[in-house]
Amino acid sequence: MRIVKKTNGMGTEVVFDFDSNPYPRGIIVEGFGMLVRRPLIFASAGIWNLKFNVQGHNVCCQFAKVANASGKWFLVVNIHAGHKLEHFEQAVAIRKCMAEYVTEQHDDANYIGSVIGGDFNAHLYRANAGGEAVTVAWEVRGPEGVFDFDLGGERGKGQMRKLRKLLRDESESKRKEWASVRGAEAAARVDAALLEFMLLQCDGACSPLVQVTAAKKGKEWWLNLPEKYEAATARKCSSIDHVLVSHWWDPQGLCVLFGKANWSRTSSVSDHPIFVATVVPKLPPKGK
Repeated sequence: MRIVKKTNGMGTEVVFDFDSNPYPRGIIVEGFGMLVRRPLIFASAGIWNLKFNVQGHNVCCQFAKVANASGKWFLVVNIHAGHKLEHFEQAVAIRKCMAEYVTEQHDDANYIGSVIGGDFNAHLYRANAGGEAVTVAWEVRGPEGVFDFDLGGERGKGQMRKLRKLLRDESESKRKEWASVRGAEAAARVDAALLEFMLLQCDGACSPLVQVTAAKKGKEWWLNLPEKYEAATARKCSSIDHVLVSHWWDPQGLCVLFGKANWSRTSSVSDHPIFVATVVPKLPPKGK
């Protein structure tokens, strides 16, 4: 196995062979990790390697069933998602896998919800306020009614058309050109992913997730910022990393801890800070 990168000529260049000696520069291989504090335990954990489109592309994510002493449990998923259309396809595949996992536990009475966090590589969609429509597969409905992509019923037909157009436009845009998909391939992949998204909703397996922020209550702390950066500026740098929870949980606040360096300058802000989200888990309502 090896790590490669694309060159300007769209070829590839070897960065590191895994059977090579990394001395003297070293190499960091990215991975997933989770920790819990007692009395919580990992009842089970592992990696999902999911095929997410007809092209046979795969995405990996880490999952864990976290339980307390009384047997109540919640599902945690740690992701590093793709860009543009791939993000939507991956989100649908991961949400489908999450629903299947909960069903396979045969323990609805003790299931209390889900947490999804990580590097989403996408800004959450906020209708007229920007963001990327590919993320609606996570939230389904936006905060304060800013959007609602429930695809069921008569209203759902119009929402399906609207979402299809948004996804096609994003997929074919020049932004992140290297991740763009266009033409017949884009149309086919968008339609296939939208169908899966609609079926998940019809099966009741795609309940909305909510972002943990301090917009409604609690406090938001922005720590360890370089002197010349304000929290508002830093917020823009961090907006592709998110913590989402089941919509019946109660988000309390968020602490964002920045390193004072990115890849190239010690005077800049890391685009991947540490998020510490405070939430109060609650039992799901009937017909969640």
